[in-house]
This record gives sequence, C-alpha cells and structure tokens, in this order.
Amino acid sequence: LQLPSAANSARLLDIKTEIRLSAALYKYRRYDYTEILYYYLETLVKMMSSIANQCFEYSDLEYTYKLCAFDYCEQKPKHGGSGTRLGSWEKWSEPHIQMSYEKGVQCWNGPPRSTKVDLRCGAENRLIHSSEPNRCEYLFLFETPAACQPLPAVQHDEL
Repeated sequence: LQLPSAANSARLLDIKTEIRLSAALYKYRRYDYTEILYYYLETLVKMMSSIANQCFEYSDLEYTYKLCAFDYCEQKPKHGGSGTRLGSWEKWSEPHIQMSYEKGVQCWNGPPRSTKVDLRCGAENRLIHSSEPNRCEYLFLFETPAACQPLPAVQHDEL
C-alpha cells in the first residue's frame, strides 16, 4: 500500500473543498448557468457578425498577416512577393473563443497551412499578434470587445 505524499494529500483536500464550495453555491443560489451561457453566446455572435466582411492586418519584421473575418487568412512578404493563403474559414474550434481557418496553401513536403485565431477582450477589433507554433500551423491573436461582454445579473434566492 502506497500512501500519497503530503503535497498530494493537501492538493486533494483543496480540490475536495473547491468542489464542495461550488456545489453549495449552485445549490443555494440556484444559478441558471444555461441561461447565462445562451445570453453570452448570443451577444458574442451579434458582436462577431459586425466584423464579417472586414479585414485586419498585423505586421512583423518579415510579413504582413491578414485576417478577413469568416473568410480567409493570408501571409504576405513585406518586401515584395505574392500573398500565401493560410486557410479559409472553417468553424469555431472552441465555441466563440477560437476561430479555425483550414485548407490553406500546401506547405512544401508538409500539410496544408491552417490558422487558429484566439479571441481576447479588447477595446477595439484588431489583429495584434501572429506566430507559427508548428510547421505550417499559424496562431493569430485577435482583440475584440465581443470577447469581453459582461454577463447578465443572475437572479437567485437568498438563504
């Protein structure tokens, strides 16, 4: 019989306490999480539809990256040359948190290019960063007010 270490025992106790507190809040406050989630997603969809058919650019030392919302992503050399399609709109990778653009130009001896666009709360719509974490897989960071909509007030019964 192997006993857990003191650190693991303490962490297990913390997790059990968090679960009990969450259950107590849910039970006594009677949150309707489904209603909150639908409100948030509906608001986010309305805000995101306002950027449809708009393009946003970000430049680093070598390239200018373009995000045309719900259409395509592109990379173009700053010092001449044509653009390379990094993907066409495919779906939400994670519901209304990450956009997925697939089936871009084929990499030499590699997969077709693809781009994930992470949404982050910001005061205005703007593309703020681009990286290539894996070969032919790009990651854009897009700030938008749509990602920071406040949730509605929750009605609950007091004890």
